Amino acid sequence: SSREGREVSANAVGLCALVPGGSPESFVDDCVFCRIAAGLEPAEVLFRDSAFLVIRDIKPVTTFHFLVVPVEHFPDAKHLMPCHASLVRRMATLGRRVLAHHLHRRPGGFLSVAAA
Repeated sequence: SSREGREVSANAVGLCALVPGGSPESFVDDCVFCRIAAGLEPAEVLFRDSAFLVIRDIKPVTTFHFLVVPVEHFPDAKHLMPCHASLVRRMATLGRRVLAHHLHRRPGGFLSVAAA
């Protein structure tokens, strides 16, 4: 029913308000991205702030294959909720900025974008 839909939406928004990253854990030991963010695993870090980490993929498909990773742990994209839309927008903006910076540093470089 529509009432149940509203309750689910309210619960999802409530969860986002209570848990900043959408997960009760900010560090998960067996998550490679948590370990990279904590400095426990090596990575070529291109950018870092309190919310995000941009790293070079360890098996790049293209020259500019970068990963924008939130510092807060998310098990996977299926755990994102509508209240995380601004987080995803900020990730996309950061990815474009880092990419533009690297494209300008490499004259003659080209960009290949693949949608997942």
